[in-house]
Amino acid sequence: MSSRFAVVLKHTVATLTALLFALCFLSTFAAAQTNQPVDEVFGGYSWLHTNGYINYGFKSPDIVDGFDLSNTYYFPQMHNLGALLDLSYHWNGKNPVADDIDVGNLLAGIQYKYHTDTFSPFARIFVGGVGHWGGGGTHWSVGAGAGGL
Repeated sequence: MSSRFAVVLKHTVATLTALLFALCFLSTFAAAQTNQPVDEVFGGYSWLHTNGYINYGFKSPDIVDGFDLSNTYYFPQMHNLGALLDLSYHWNGKNPVADDIDVGNLLAGIQYKYHTDTFSPFARIFVGGVGHWGGGGTHWSVGAGAGGL
């Protein structure tokens, strides 16, 4: 004679065994997936440290009001290499010649990033245009950048 408790226990053990088998079977598919992103987007605060001189020999001050937007699209065949587009804008720059100076950068280039679960070092290089507004007009020049970690 079997008790109701024994029947429930058998069903529970059978259910748990089936769930464990399914979990182990499906984990092989999860382990086969890569952690390579297709697209990375960044947005954040930006501080412009010019470290130079403007007209009439005046030291150019830092512009602390700014933001940066960046997007990196990784190529499907080369998961660690991507095309980079970077936009930054800085406003309320003060100097003795003009009340307000605004600076904008639009740069494009490439980035190589070694993707891991904990630390992902990268190197990037890009070129583009830099615009200065204020102080008697608008001035455009060529800008370049490089960096990494």
